[in-house]
Amino acid sequence: MHEHGLARRIVSTAAARAAEVGCASVKTIDVRLGAWAGIDPDELRHGFGEVAKPEFLADAKLRIEVIQPEARCEDCGAEFVPDGAALRCTDCGSLRVALQCCPELEVDIMGS
Repeated sequence: MHEHGLARRIVSTAAARAAEVGCASVKTIDVRLGAWAGIDPDELRHGFGEVAKPEFLADAKLRIEVIQPEARCEDCGAEFVPDGAALRCTDCGSLRVALQCCPELEVDIMGS
């Protein structure tokens, strides 16, 4: 389960960001995951619950937003959300498609 390792990285990132901005405690950790990143949000929450032991994270809430990819057809210019089965333009059927947006992982904190 790589989600537990990822949860440890999120805790480390939260600690570093809290130190950068001078937060004594972290209230919320916002995580944005790309839908195609292969990360199970429920497993990530479970892993976070197990590793979020530092005092500054005692009451922190983990909020996870799954971001769907966006694509653009290089032939007709259509922009669409791919269905995941194939990167095929929903307008013209072309396979010449470029992903425009899909973060693998982004972490932000809100603290006090």
